[in-house]
Amino acid sequence: MAILVEDILALACLLLQPTWPLLALASLATTVALTSSEKLPERTGGVVFAVLLGPLLTSAYRKNAMLHAGDAAHSILWVLASAQALGNLLVHSTVFLIASTALAWAAGLSLWPSIVFLVVQQSFRSYAHCFSFAEVMFWSQSSAFLAALTTQGFRDGYDSWRPTCAFWTVLATCGLIFMLFTACFDALAAHGFAPLLAAAATALLFLLWGLSEQLSDGAIWWFLGYLSQMENLWCLLFQWPLLLIAGVASIEMLSRRLQVESLMKKHIVRKSFHVLAICLFAPLLMSGQADFLALSQLVATLLFIALEVCRICKAPLYEQQNKFLSKYLDKREDISQDLVLTPLYLLLGCSLPVWLELSAASNIAVELRRWSGLLLIGLGDSCAALFGIRFGGIKWPGSHRTLVGTAAFLLSIACATWIFLPLEGMHWPFFLTTALAALLEVYTNTVDNLALPLFFCTFLKALEMRQPEV
Repeated sequence: MAILVEDILALACLLLQPTWPLLALASLATTVALTSSEKLPERTGGVVFAVLLGPLLTSAYRKNAMLHAGDAAHSILWVLASAQALGNLLVHSTVFLIASTALAWAAGLSLWPSIVFLVVQQSFRSYAHCFSFAEVMFWSQSSAFLAALTTQGFRDGYDSWRPTCAFWTVLATCGLIFMLFTACFDALAAHGFAPLLAAAATALLFLLWGLSEQLSDGAIWWFLGYLSQMENLWCLLFQWPLLLIAGVASIEMLSRRLQVESLMKKHIVRKSFHVLAICLFAPLLMSGQADFLALSQLVATLLFIALEVCRICKAPLYEQQNKFLSKYLDKREDISQDLVLTPLYLLLGCSLPVWLELSAASNIAVELRRWSGLLLIGLGDSCAALFGIRFGGIKWPGSHRTLVGTAAFLLSIACATWIFLPLEGMHWPFFLTTALAALLEVYTNTVDNLALPLFFCTFLKALEMRQPEV
């Protein structure tokens, strides 16, 4: 089946924001999916969805303050980047990079951010064998966006940027620099100590930038002042470690008690981490501290990436990491050969909606999107899995997911929203988007922890743009 349900949902999202570059990209991606399926490599399901999601996201968020920082978030640049990736999927060639750069220049986009974006995305070709095509698109385009955004920020001195956005962007880019340094040190035969050396070098670079005067007389001093204005900061600094320790210890005890290797018991243990994510992140969203939550989630994401890099590079204590992780992985992951990304994808699924709304003024629609990661991944996905395994009998056509699981997905989200979130004027857009996200959860070939919140935010934002009165 060349065109999947997730592809159809991406095309449906396109109908809410039809522009000629997006329509041209959709036509190209659909043609490739229909006519070249036998030529495509394995793990390439959902080509149209993967190619369209980034450009659709930037098009929907074009008025958002963070993404409106310049041409790094221009939807035409993302369309060109997706077309470049689509061409490289069939034929590996630098011709696509040259052509995309020339078209970006012809479209009047800023040259250096565009070149950085396209080159960084092109460089991910070497790692395509590690991921599905949709994952390659996510990692390559998000990395390219961060690199281009940072290039633009340094060029402009972060003029007109919110300090929170500038600090977040540079800190996120340090994750890319850390992986680049790790590869360099590993090539110099540092091997197991390469991540440690890379972390030290990256921290030094960030400190030099933080002490410069590009951001409020120094980003470090700005950040310390920001923390000093936080309400209940010390409470949070105690609350999170205690929750983490208690949560992980409880899950560890649960995994030891449920020693029978049944599918239901495995899912109970795995979905316990989803509950822990809700306990960690929901209080800050409820108290209106989304900016601090976004920064905290970024720090946690960088730590997850650093730990996984250390494990892959066999840094000190990597065997202890393997022993701990092996108890919570599903059958799709081989800890001896593959990257272990399930915990990172859970964190990203909860964090991406918060990051997308980092600069937005709070309103009902913004709050719904900020909560979407916790609602869809933390709550809905967990209920769908547990109820589907325990009570599910009738399955969706062409899927292993059950009708009972989907009903639990929808009902749990509806109940949580009714209890915790207002829906004034957003009833039908929210429930329509949630229903489509449930359909995507049933049929997606992409990592659902990434696909669901990104699709939800894109579709709901596009609906909001079509209804200015909401």
